[in-house]
Amino acid sequence: MNPPSLFAEIALSDEDDIRSAHRRAVAHGLDITRTEVHCECHALMCVSIEHMLTVALSAESFQSHATMLGDPSNPMLASQLRRMRDASASSVLLLSRALEAHASDSGREPGAWQDDAVRAASTVLAAERGRPGIGEVARSAILEVSSGLLRIAHSRMVVPRHLATAIGRMTAIFVLAEELLARAEGRGRVIDAPRGWEGLVPPGAWPQLMVQLRPRERSELHGVLLGLAPETRGRVVDELLAQIEWMSFGTAMLVALFRAAGPTAAAQGRYCI
Repeated sequence: MNPPSLFAEIALSDEDDIRSAHRRAVAHGLDITRTEVHCECHALMCVSIEHMLTVALSAESFQSHATMLGDPSNPMLASQLRRMRDASASSVLLLSRALEAHASDSGREPGAWQDDAVRAASTVLAAERGRPGIGEVARSAILEVSSGLLRIAHSRMVVPRHLATAIGRMTAIFVLAEELLARAEGRGRVIDAPRGWEGLVPPGAWPQLMVQLRPRERSELHGVLLGLAPETRGRVVDELLAQIEWMSFGTAMLVALFRAAGPTAAAQGRYCI
């Protein structure tokens, strides 16, 4: 039996609200990637798929944990929610810039397809029944971008429709993650990190670190976090917790540093390969 769709947790169908959510996603994507991207449409679409895959994988893990806990806004799930929010926002940013690049090459305004993006988000958020799961929505967005990539050379006029649909679906995921994260962060106190870890890990992450990492690994992580900028530490921890399910601690640490803190951080210390 499939778990109930988490999109039933929110009700957002007003077009102005969805447009506002899209602007928030783009702004947050800029904050996460720390760069304003202006590249070829094809390249932006390819890079966006990586972020959408991150959303799809994180969503599967989040859904299973939410089912076990019986509460999708449990503070224990805040780390996974932040990862979904950040990856979905990054994909919205990249896809929006891809749409702008394609419109510029075609001599059209990107706003011409904005209504398509709003309708795609509304379909996910406002459906009375049959709402899909987060992972299903992310995978369907990947298929839209893949279809656009296949047509970009010979059927360029259909590419914006694929991009707009993917933007709308990823915006819907961003809205859901944003809402559930706000609920989780408003739910009383979570287990505090012990002395010496204050300010190094985001709220709700310490219990997961206790379960996922050995004492030696936590000690190594502590040393790495001390050497990072405060605004980067939380993203590294969230990324590490996501990767540690699939790989060894050393490899997960390298990936987390590279993706959350940049190549310079990943190339320092014992995690260099």
